[in-house]
Amino acid sequence: MQSVDTEAASSTSGPAQNISSSPSAASDSHQPGRYICSVCGKEFPARWRLVEHGQVHTGATPYQCAQCGKRYPYRSCLSRHMNIHREKYRCPECGRCCESRGEMAKHARSHSGERPFLCTVCGRRFKLSVDLTRHARRHAGVRRFVCPLCERAYLQPLNLRRHMASVHADIADTPPPPLPSIDTAPATD
Repeated sequence: MQSVDTEAASSTSGPAQNISSSPSAASDSHQPGRYICSVCGKEFPARWRLVEHGQVHTGATPYQCAQCGKRYPYRSCLSRHMNIHREKYRCPECGRCCESRGEMAKHARSHSGERPFLCTVCGRRFKLSVDLTRHARRHAGVRRFVCPLCERAYLQPLNLRRHMASVHADIADTPPPPLPSIDTAPATD
């Protein structure tokens, strides 16, 4: 088991994380190594990708745009951002510049009115897949946002925040409850 210090390896600021890498499970020496993050278990085909990934856990953003100063954790994120300054994906309708072809396609729907994402339960259509996913939770009855004080559950985080502000307003010093990440949402959507 090999340990990689992401602070030293990537010359970034922030606390060091020990990221372990292990050789491929297959004994065949012709297969490339597998590098596994000891913090989250994510697997990478190359050591440098593991080291760069470590920045997710440290919060480091070593890549800075020379034009606007925005900072990014990965070189690929900065490269993608630079497409805005290069005007690589410029909307012919309004002139907005996007980072990628996919982002431009999403933006174009704001002009065309296209709604390609269909709810198979009720037939409602959406411009973005994330909107369909959020909508599908209504049909599934998934109420992931629970009040820590009275255990009332809500479909949307905004509704929980409103509940906290109106029903539990007298507890002003209580910080809002942490909300689950979209990435950890149940697969029932």
